[in-house]
Amino acid sequence: MMPANAGGIASAGGGMVTAVVSGDLILKQLTIDPKVVAEGDVSLIEDLVLSAVNAAFKKAQDTMAEEMKSVTGGLKIPGLF
Repeated sequence: MMPANAGGIASAGGGMVTAVVSGDLILKQLTIDPKVVAEGDVSLIEDLVLSAVNAAFKKAQDTMAEEMKSVTGGLKIPGLF
C-alpha cells in the first residue's frame, strides 16, 4: 500500500476551487472561494469542483504509479496498476 501522503492537490478556475486527495485516493479537502458561491452560478461551481477533484485524483494516481515504479524497478507486474 502506498503512503497516504503521496497524494495530489489541484485547483480550477484560477484557484477558485481546490481539491486535496490522499495517496489512498480519498478526497480529504475541498475548498471553494466564497466569491464563486456569492455569484450564484451553480453550473460554474459544479464544473470547477469536477475539474479540481478529477485533476487531484489524476495527480494522486500518477504519484502512486511513480512510487510503485521505483519500488518495482520499472517491472510490469500484473495486477499492480
